Amino acid sequence: MIKNFTFILFLTIIYSSYSQTINVSGTVKSKDKNVDINNCYILLSDNSEDTVFVNNGKFKISKIRKSTRVKFVLNGHYKPSLTFKNDTIINITLYPLRNNDMTGKPVIYLYPEKPTSVSFRVKYDGAFYITYPQYNTGWNIIAYPDGRIVNKDDNKEYSYLFWNGYTNYSAQHRTYSKGYSIMTDTADIFLQNKLSHIGLLPKEYNELIVYWLPYIKKHKYAFVYFRVGKDYESISVNTVKPKPDSEIRVFIEFKGIDNYIEVKPQNLKRISREGFVLVEWGGSEITKPIIVNNINIK
Repeated sequence: MIKNFTFILFLTIIYSSYSQTINVSGTVKSKDKNVDINNCYILLSDNSEDTVFVNNGKFKISKIRKSTRVKFVLNGHYKPSLTFKNDTIINITLYPLRNNDMTGKPVIYLYPEKPTSVSFRVKYDGAFYITYPQYNTGWNIIAYPDGRIVNKDDNKEYSYLFWNGYTNYSAQHRTYSKGYSIMTDTADIFLQNKLSHIGLLPKEYNELIVYWLPYIKKHKYAFVYFRVGKDYESISVNTVKPKPDSEIRVFIEFKGIDNYIEVKPQNLKRISREGFVLVEWGGSEITKPIIVNNINIK
């Protein structure tokens, strides 16, 4: 009887050990077609095996512990770091460091009418640099009416969802027919007025202002453009389940300029907050040349 119990216990330990491991495989490519992707290698945080190398754009990692941090490393590229909970097949795109634009601090607040389980995915034509909480393949959270968020992966509370990343804004994206030319010593009041008019609450627009104001004030003058609503989708597209009733998404793009320029102001409309409300803000300092009213600004 004791021998049988020992044998069963031994098998249980083996099964438990294997059930806690997963297999991850897929493909890796670089946005730079001139790069040899076979120079990419993969580091594992749990040291479960030696460094994994990419072979002809493919990789396979066997029997790693769940939630092991998997980092893809390629010289001159951003290094995405992911964790997995189940067997996964995934396609990875690596983005070169050079000539890329920062998509700065998109912050997402959620205000459901009652505690709600939410699935949140972000489509972004670029590479995530930092996500908080850890994004991996998406956020699965519980959102509360007061704005609190509990992340299901770690059962911890967060004030909002955060990500930033690097992309490459096209020349068309950097061409504007409307916007604002401001002296930056009045940027705080300017942003307060515009953001509150659009529909952000003081807590939300104050956090945007204290983050971006130091960057704007580096310049004496600045050109400012607000991407609101559908226009924000040129930056990123959210898939949220259940779908919010109201979405207030504001992305500010600005560039330091030498002098005040004439530009037609945007017609910014107020967005009402009804039902389940999503609020998102972010921004970018445009360092590449822009075109405003057919005028090139370097």
